Amino acid sequence: MKKILLMAGLALIALAATAQPTPAGATQPLRYRDYKNKYDPKLYHSQKTDPYSRGLAGITSFLLPGVGQAIDGEWGRGVGFFAGFVTLDIWSSMHVSRYEDACGRTQYEVDDAFYLIHVARLALTIWSVCDAVRVAKIKNMYAQDRRRQGLAAAAEFRVEPFLTCVECGGRHPQGSCPAAGLSLRLSF
Repeated sequence: MKKILLMAGLALIALAATAQPTPAGATQPLRYRDYKNKYDPKLYHSQKTDPYSRGLAGITSFLLPGVGQAIDGEWGRGVGFFAGFVTLDIWSSMHVSRYEDACGRTQYEVDDAFYLIHVARLALTIWSVCDAVRVAKIKNMYAQDRRRQGLAAAAEFRVEPFLTCVECGGRHPQGSCPAAGLSLRLSF
């Protein structure tokens, strides 16, 4: 069972490595710890162009804690959650005793710590799901801001008033007339 769990974890982490999205126009590494205090995930609004999938991060973290964080590009967080899950799994297996009864059937017996460890595993899984979704939201909010800044920097539209003098022909004694208006400037 442990080998299957370990192989599944490694396969999901390999999948996460190949599915790593890169936000368009990102010039620096997008790290959660740099932006977690700048954005409030409660204010997040999903957009079709978001590079990180909250659903995928949450589901994979539910199946195996830490994989959702790895999909979001937070490998350190993902390894921490995965290591905690594997540690609790190994620890719970140490609280199961196996014996054969009088009829020769294999029986298993668990102690009270076994149940406490499984409650801790459930809590770690819920924490991992919530954290993976939060990381995806924060990183998406950062990517949305980058796109807005990129669009603002790429095209600039200004309306400015102007006042000048223009040639009047012979209608004005000085030869020029005052003129006022609005100028439109589009820079890209």
